[in-house]
Amino acid sequence: DLARTYQNLGNALWVLGELRGALAEYNAALKVRQALVEEFPDVPEYRQDVAASHNGLGGLLNVLGEHEAAGAEYVPVTTDAPLLAALGSWLVARARGEGR
Repeated sequence: DLARTYQNLGNALWVLGELRGALAEYNAALKVRQALVEEFPDVPEYRQDVAASHNGLGGLLNVLGEHEAAGAEYVPVTTDAPLLAALGSWLVARARGEGR
C-alpha cells in the first residue's frame, strides 16, 4: 500500500544516512495512515499502523537529536487508549516475529 511504500522508502533512506529524507517519508506514511483511521475508525490494523508510524518517527527524531519533537510523537500514542492498545499489539507481534 502507499503508506507502506513511504515507510519502506524512509527505512532505506535512514540506512543510507539520509535522515532528513527518511523523516519526510515517515511523515508521508503517517499522513496516509491517519487518513485511513479517520475513514475507517473500527479497523484496528490501521490504528496499529499509526502507532508504529509515531514510534518510528520518535526513534528517528531521537537520532536526529530532536528529543522534544521525538517525545511529542509518543504523546498521541499514550493519550489515545485504542492507539496505545494498538501499539501494544504491534510490539507483541514484532517480538514474536509476526506482522509487517
